[in-house]
Amino acid sequence: MILGESWRALDQPKKAIDYYRQGLNIFKKNYGEKHPNVGTVLNNLGLAWHSLGYYKKAVNYFQKALLIARSVYGDEHPDVARDLNSLGNACDFLGEYNKPPIISRKHW
Repeated sequence: MILGESWRALDQPKKAIDYYRQGLNIFKKNYGEKHPNVGTVLNNLGLAWHSLGYYKKAVNYFQKALLIARSVYGDEHPDVARDLNSLGNACDFLGEYNKPPIISRKHW
């Protein structure tokens, strides 16, 4: 994951995505689908896709990260705020000011 962050910081999001995917597979294998580390990597993948201009793809990753954060921490955790911020930012770029993706509590 550190290599992914480094590549993203160097404005190389495609390389970052490769490392994030590797980290995601390792975390899922060792911790399961709903672990906070999985959510963090999903958010990072969303950020990388967002920087490439793939906003809908980014929204998908941010939504998955948000579901994990809410299921693990509840609504008042900083990771939830991070994912909501990322999701809102991507919706802004899509011009969806009045229609942000809604994730109901029944999906947590």
